[in-house]
Amino acid sequence: MQKPSFVWRRHCRAICNLIAGKRVRVYRNLHRNCLSVQYRGRVIAYVDEIKLSDVRFIVSPAGRARVLREQQKTVHAYAEGYVSSWLRRSPRTRCTYNPYRYAAFVVQSNKQTIQKASVAHISSNGIFIR
Repeated sequence: MQKPSFVWRRHCRAICNLIAGKRVRVYRNLHRNCLSVQYRGRVIAYVDEIKLSDVRFIVSPAGRARVLREQQKTVHAYAEGYVSSWLRRSPRTRCTYNPYRYAAFVVQSNKQTIQKASVAHISSNGIFIR
């Protein structure tokens, strides 16, 4: 069995087997101080880090407008991709999103908008892409 590409907050092998190779949505959970993993619209895990392949970065314009209007953060941006059990090389390009500064995810070094990446390593340290 391959080593899982995520660090569980709680040990749970059943969920690990369920999402390996599946397309999931990942977003930062501000209340639990971790990442929430959604599969088919339902949160199935809370993790400290996860590796995804074939990643799309999605921001809901209506959700962002609500955040700007109410000055209160809500879940409106996430990374969507396949759970990857390995990466040949660690991604090094740092990516970020701040609803008060940007309308989409951006590369932190040059502020260029990014919508897709071949791989992403998401953790409490940030989002690193390649």
